[in-house]
Amino acid sequence: MILAILSLFILLDSGHKILQKYLSHRLPAAAITLGSFFICTVVALVYQYEQRHSISFPQNGLLIAAIASVNATAAWLYLRAVKINLTRATLLTPVITVISLLLAVIFLGEWRLLNPTELPGACRLVGIILGIAALGCFSINRNNDKITQKSNETSATINAAGAVFLWGVTNFLLKYFALKAIPTDQFLTAWYPGAWLASLLIFTATGRLRFPTTPSKKLSAPSPRLRHLILIGMLGCLTIANLGVTYYALTLAPAVIVLSIHDLIQMGGGTLIGILLYSERQHFRRQDSWGIISGIGATMLFTAATIMSR
Repeated sequence: MILAILSLFILLDSGHKILQKYLSHRLPAAAITLGSFFICTVVALVYQYEQRHSISFPQNGLLIAAIASVNATAAWLYLRAVKINLTRATLLTPVITVISLLLAVIFLGEWRLLNPTELPGACRLVGIILGIAALGCFSINRNNDKITQKSNETSATINAAGAVFLWGVTNFLLKYFALKAIPTDQFLTAWYPGAWLASLLIFTATGRLRFPTTPSKKLSAPSPRLRHLILIGMLGCLTIANLGVTYYALTLAPAVIVLSIHDLIQMGGGTLIGILLYSERQHFRRQDSWGIISGIGATMLFTAATIMSR
């Protein structure tokens, strides 16, 4: 059973990242988030109706929706980064933990999390340093880099950094308001509609959607518009399926183990897909290699700290 869960994690996460990369080169990031969050919203409403035979929002549903809008903005920025460099975007995800940790220390006074005299605290401190180092490595441009390459690398780093910062803020706000204690069906019923509305605002603000209009050579093949709509629907379904498998795994093993493994799979999968499938290694610089080592090291340290502290 555990092997089956791990295989599902790898399969779902790999499919999700491949679709993100594929669609990001063919559609605006705002259109992708709008469509995928719409699918997630429909599934969340259907799920709650099946559970309660009615649709009801939690008492603090507006707060949940507001935080979800921050998450949707992060997803939009992340897709913009993925279009340029999936590997770089993936390897900056440890900064999410850095941001949420620092916010918890500053606003909640949880200094014990960074106590250097204890092994978990020391691991977190080194993880924070490595996470910041990874961001720094990916931000440095060499003087002999081409102008277009510099522009793309800077854009990917800025978008990815913005995404992980907002995701770190999202995780902190969920903890600060203790919103994860709300029943799952009610939480999702407020979360995904809030994310969809935010993605709708982003989509409206960034311009109209333009599907490719080149007709297919084969009459039996779907048009580009229909094909992309189907793929966006698949992306939304993979998002929901990933969440469902994670919740099911949490019933079989401690949360710290499940979520740690899930984070490592996301990190490793995104990195390998970017390097092997999309040949992003061709654009690597020496400092990018150090960024990869720092990002992977930060993830492993944060995972170890989480396991040791439970």
